[in-house]
Amino acid sequence: MKSNIRLTMTALLLTFAVAANARFNAAKTDAPPVYFGLRAGVGASLYTNIDDPVALATPIGGIALGFKVAKMPLYLELSALYMNMGSKVKAWESRHYRRYDDHHFGTSSDSWQKADRFTIDNHSVMVPIVATYRFYANDHITIEPFTGLYGSYGFGNKRVDFGLREGAAFGFGILYVNVGVNVGLVGQNRVEKDYWLQDGQHGSLFLGVGLNF
Repeated sequence: MKSNIRLTMTALLLTFAVAANARFNAAKTDAPPVYFGLRAGVGASLYTNIDDPVALATPIGGIALGFKVAKMPLYLELSALYMNMGSKVKAWESRHYRRYDDHHFGTSSDSWQKADRFTIDNHSVMVPIVATYRFYANDHITIEPFTGLYGSYGFGNKRVDFGLREGAAFGFGILYVNVGVNVGLVGQNRVEKDYWLQDGQHGSLFLGVGLNF
């Protein structure tokens, strides 16, 4: 599934770039060779292979740096972002989660009913690197599909994650808007004191705004 997502997005990006090259390369030989960006946004993060995960809303923020790597407007963008790459879990769905509730709410037979879900925070530094192609609708408006990878370190579970990052961005002068998905490839279990929680791989949607200079 994840391999198919990446192959599909890569094929689409290459197809768009080849189709657009003849139209846009000659018209935009003055596309900037380097840009610096500020990023902010919101995300919905969860662990994809645990029992009934619930999305955790999270702010996103950071910086980006892009380099033009061909005569056509093809760029590599490197970012450094903050994101809570955690999840919420429905507490009653598993005996593992009932043990969590007993730990936090007491050991009575009905204690687990007092909380329908709990939060697994994983405040993280994420470093995505993506290839992006700029389609110029005119001199000031661009459509920018992107595909790539990310690496991250979670301060909540003290673990490294790697994954896929796919999406599209839109430029309006210096204003930048993006939307996309992150698909983690590494199991993200908790620290030893929360050993009863199952492993889960990170997955998230994101929507962001920013400025490119």
